[in-house]
This record gives sequence, structure tokens and C-alpha cells, in this order.
Amino acid sequence: MFAASFSIPMFIDRYLIYLTPAFFIVFSIAISKLDNKLFISFSLLVTILMAISFTPISNNERDIKTLVKNVKQMQKDSNSAVFICPDYLVFTFTYYYNKDYFTATESGIPKKDIVSSLRSDHVFLVKNYKAVDSIYNANSYDKIIYVDAAADFAYDKNNIKSYLNNAFQSKSASVDSLHVPGIFNIYSYQLGK
Repeated sequence: MFAASFSIPMFIDRYLIYLTPAFFIVFSIAISKLDNKLFISFSLLVTILMAISFTPISNNERDIKTLVKNVKQMQKDSNSAVFICPDYLVFTFTYYYNKDYFTATESGIPKKDIVSSLRSDHVFLVKNYKAVDSIYNANSYDKIIYVDAAADFAYDKNNIKSYLNNAFQSKSASVDSLHVPGIFNIYSYQLGK
């Protein structure tokens, strides 16, 4: 799983926490079963060399931090709305978008206050195209940014992307897309002026 994750993202760093003790237990049992002192010396040498050369990569650009950085860049200097699906990405997205939103708790319901703070920045959590339609038609945005975090898996038949494609097809809009490694796709629809 770890080796395959370099091409297909499936291994999460936190898995190492659970695998490390088992690795060392199995490794020590294997060494204790051997009687050959030369093999034990060689094993210790290899282990020391592995420990010296171990340099973990803490950011392989497969995280939500990269997604938020790209969304902020697209959102900058434009009258834009950001639609995020699935909506349960709210806490992770908000953490990298603006940590201060976690402390703004006027109503006493943290999720409600975070969603309200995001709406003030024109960031909306949606489950289907009907929510996108009602927000888009009630406002006059020049740019729509759609963050798709495997939305079809979470809400099959959400039809958000097809709705946006159809809505902007006849308005001479430019469409850009960006894939952030992992499960994230960002679609940007810019109205022609």
C-alpha cells in the first residue's frame, strides 16, 4: 500500500503511527531467532544506515492546504463565489482558509458560525445543483469556483458540474480546471466581459 501510494494516493501518513510498533516488534523477533552473529551485525548496520538516510517528505502536495491555496489564488481580485461539495469538508477547508473562523462563535453552534463566516467570504457548502442554482441566480457573480472533493462519491447524482457547464456554456464563459493530487478538482467559470 505504501509503495503504490506514490502513484495512486491511498496511504495516509497517520498509518505509520499504527504500523511502526508492529514493524519493530517483528524486526526484533526476527533478529532474536537468528544465531549467526555476522547476520546480526549486518542487520544492525543496515538498520543504522536506514535510520541515517531516512528523510520523510512531510508535504507531497496531496493535502487540502494546496487546495485552499489554489482556491484563494483563483478567488483573489474577483467578484466570485466558491462552491464546495461535499459539505462535510467544512472544518478541514476552514482550518486552512481562515483559522479565526473557529473562534467566532456568536450563536454557540460552531458549525453554524463557521458556515456563516464562510458565506461572508462567498464560500458556500452545497450538496446538489439546486443549491448552486439558487445562490448563483440570487447574486451577480463574475466568476464561479467549484471545488469537487469526490462529490459524486459522497452525493451521487448531485449534477453540480453538469449544471455549471450548461449554465455557462451560452454565456461566453471561459472554463479552467485544476487537479490537486488526491481527490480534489477545482473548476473555474469566468464570465466574458
